[in-house]
Amino acid sequence: ATSSENLALIFHATNRSHVHSHADHLSFILYRKGVELLTDSGKYTYNYDAWRDYFVSDRAHNVVGLSDITFLPKDIAVGAAKLSPIQCDHDSYILSGEVQKGDSFYFQRTLKYVPDTSIEIVDCVKNSSGSTIEVRFHLGIDVHCKLESNELKLFKGSALLGRLVPDTPYKNITIEKGKGLDNKKIIGWASKRYKEKIAIERICIEYPMDQKIIKSKLIL
Repeated sequence: ATSSENLALIFHATNRSHVHSHADHLSFILYRKGVELLTDSGKYTYNYDAWRDYFVSDRAHNVVGLSDITFLPKDIAVGAAKLSPIQCDHDSYILSGEVQKGDSFYFQRTLKYVPDTSIEIVDCVKNSSGSTIEVRFHLGIDVHCKLESNELKLFKGSALLGRLVPDTPYKNITIEKGKGLDNKKIIGWASKRYKEKIAIERICIEYPMDQKIIKSKLIL
């Protein structure tokens, strides 16, 4: 395939230790037409500071999380995340897994991927934390989005690469990029080389704390 035709979906669930681990359980990365549409934020640094905490936390990944609680790798027990076997038919792939984050938050995620057509995302949540639920998407470098009506259109330059549609009623949508140079509320960064970072757009969709099922669809 040419670079304009390349596509890939990478789904991650677990790790065997906390060494070099991130709180990225059930996150996924998506390439379409040779473009990294949804990204992994990377490592950035091994120095123990606020920036390292951000890059290894669940806030830097395409996962379900909580508005008032940041999960670091040490907060998620080894073996707390599991993947189910991939299911395939003639035109789609179903990937799923589950993770327990701390004592008060659990989610199970299922992706139905029809290559170059769509990804249907179903997140089943158990939340006793008292915190609002967030579903986060980190866009690739130079990818930007526009919120129109009830969908987020994803572009690189003027090329439309996808439409993200929340299928469950939500409280709020925020789009933020490159926040936290003062080390406060770091949001919207990626690192592809050690000690180098670049601002990216992060989409955060907020849901009530008692929401049990959250459905989203990425139309490609």
